[in-house]
Amino acid sequence: MTNKNNTVYFARYSAEDIGPIGIAVTSRGLCSVALRSSKFPEALGRLVAKRGWKRVASLEKTAPYFEQIRAYLLGQRREFRLSIDWDCIASPFQKNVLKALRQVPFGEVISYGDLAKRIGQPGAARAVGTALAHNPIPLVLPCHRVVRRDGSLGGFSGGLDIKERLLTLEGVRLKK
Repeated sequence: MTNKNNTVYFARYSAEDIGPIGIAVTSRGLCSVALRSSKFPEALGRLVAKRGWKRVASLEKTAPYFEQIRAYLLGQRREFRLSIDWDCIASPFQKNVLKALRQVPFGEVISYGDLAKRIGQPGAARAVGTALAHNPIPLVLPCHRVVRRDGSLGGFSGGLDIKERLLTLEGVRLKK
């Protein structure tokens, strides 16, 4: 199934502690969350061009998604109950990684290698890292909960300072 009306709705918001966030949704659900949204126009442009969609600015369509993200950032929400447009995920491998990632609970972390094992590809830790680096929906698909085998942060598309803040918000004790 595809985006019924070939439209992606978008808006930018200001979020406590982490700055601007860009959000894009289709008729099927959330398709993009851009932290430090300076990269948002570029990401949205690629998404629209690739699928031939039109883009429409809409606080009305995106606000319900932002409200859950905002509640999470304020420590008022531990889970997201949002529809996701999985057609916006690049590849079947990335979908597998991100769907497995959704099972990592609030306040817990997993290593890249352990996530690779969960999808049945124990030698694919680097490929998992690459899939996470291109996660179009960080926070909601919580790639910040994936760390290196030694417990250090690893990477994060929104920046390591934001990853550290998110993990601290979730009560994760980080190795220094």
